[in-house]
Amino acid sequence: MRVESEIAALAASEQPVMSRRNFIRAVGIGALGLSIGAAIAEEKQQPEPAKEYAGHEPGADPTDHTEAEATWGYADDVELAAKILGAEMVTVAAGKAVGIDFGNAGMEKILRRASEAPLATAVDVAVTSPAAEELVFRAIPSGLADFLDPAGRGNKRWALGACVSLAFAAAHNIGHDKRTIPLPQFIGGLGFWYAQRRGGLNHATFTHAVHNAVPTVALLGLTAAEKSRQEEMEASK
Repeated sequence: MRVESEIAALAASEQPVMSRRNFIRAVGIGALGLSIGAAIAEEKQQPEPAKEYAGHEPGADPTDHTEAEATWGYADDVELAAKILGAEMVTVAAGKAVGIDFGNAGMEKILRRASEAPLATAVDVAVTSPAAEELVFRAIPSGLADFLDPAGRGNKRWALGACVSLAFAAAHNIGHDKRTIPLPQFIGGLGFWYAQRRGGLNHATFTHAVHNAVPTVALLGLTAAEKSRQEEMEASK
């Protein structure tokens, strides 16, 4: 699930509480909170000089980059998630200005599930999906590339990351009649690939989960508010 998807869906919604403006504000506040939290966490950490991957150090084992991974922490994941959200929101705004749909083809199903089963939706979007997608689209291609080319283990492998991110973005249109241009999903894929190459699967999954959690919380909050409003209207009749 992507923040741009919710924005596109809510923009077409006729529900007064679950409005595009309210959703953008909620996600924006969430992204800002992530940035502030990450900055505070990093400030409390003891800074260490940046280290290159062990594979780039003279005489080092090219298959060992645990030292480099140690320089990437969970605060960095949170900061990266906030940056991805910001980039996606800018992309959505630019697309809207020129009439391009960057939404999620399956957003209607997600909105319906959020209303009927909010807890299950939250677990699926913020836990299950990130774990599965990072394994398939980041960990396996990244690990296979390192296995076939150990000497390049410390590289970001952006060419491979771009190809995988294209597949990741295109997958959001599979099984849906509606088609969109998933540029924001491609941006997200590149960000998660960076987390994978810097910190490994755990950090890529955590970055993805935090990224998805912000719009999920905003969506569920607005859905609950709308449901409560409708119940009050029914009770007053």
